[in-house]
Order: sequence, then structure tokens, then C-alpha cells
Amino acid sequence: MKRLILLFAIVSMILIGGTVSKAEKLNQIEAEKQTANLVQILDQIKDKNVLNKNVVNIVSGLESTYEPTFDTYRIISGEAKQGTNVSVWKYKKSANNAPVLNEITLHPIGASEMFSDLIELDLGRNYILIHGEKDISTTAAEYCLNRKDARIKLKLKAMPLLFNSNKIDFGFLR
Repeated sequence: MKRLILLFAIVSMILIGGTVSKAEKLNQIEAEKQTANLVQILDQIKDKNVLNKNVVNIVSGLESTYEPTFDTYRIISGEAKQGTNVSVWKYKKSANNAPVLNEITLHPIGASEMFSDLIELDLGRNYILIHGEKDISTTAAEYCLNRKDARIKLKLKAMPLLFNSNKIDFGFLR
């Protein structure tokens, strides 16, 4: 009976729930072609970097336009009306501030009106562009997730122990 309930729950989530996607890395030719599209979208939003919530609404995974994190992965979830095309772009920026595209995930929004995307974060700044199109409405916003080294997290966790002792030792900072 428990197996039947579990099977029913899994089938229900697959049929009714939104989709979870993880993009594959782009090959060089696709990356160059899509980078031109990315540059064009970034140019359009340079003065207004805010998503129109009537087109795409981010529910979780991106709390502000810049976030430091220790996470290796981030799940970005959102909502959009049925028929909306949502794309999630992950890229880095070169020394001259030009985008270097890593991956794109396309989400044609269905009846669930939800999407979710699993993004693998590299060390350093990871730029995420959310772009949505529905009929004549278009919206986009750029976010930056700055992944820090896990060793920094360990040092930060050790700090309260150092400050609670009688002797304060800052040797770990050297």
C-alpha cells in the first residue's frame, strides 16, 4: 500500500507539477551565436534591471541583484502565465566586461505556470539573466551570484570560538 501511494505521488508530481531543468554546457558555435542575443538583451535593460512581475515572477533562488554565496548549486524557481517563454542564461564576464556565455535553459510555460532551474555555480561571479516573453510583453533582469571558497566559510564559523576565549588569536588570517 505504501508503494502504491508513493508511486501515485511521484506520477502526480510529474504530470501536474512544474518542470525542473538543468542546462547543458553550450558548444563554441552556439555560445557565440547566443552571446550576440545576450549582449542585445543586456543593452536593453541597462537602465531598468527589474523583472515585470506580470510576465515573470521569481519565487525563490534570487533574492537580490547581487548575492554572495557558498553554494555550489542554486535552484531558481518562478512563475509565469501559460504560453510565456522564459529563458535563464548563465554567463561570466571577461576582463573587458564582455559576457562569456556558459549555458541557457529555455522554459516554455505550460498549465502549471511554474518553472524551476538548477544552476551550477563556478567560483567567483556567476551572472544570471532571466528573460521572459509573452505576446508583445518582454522583460529581463540580470543577477550576480558571487560564489566564495568554502575555506572562507570554515574560517567564519571558527571566529565565534576565537572571540569567546580569553586569548584572541588572529593567526588564521595570515
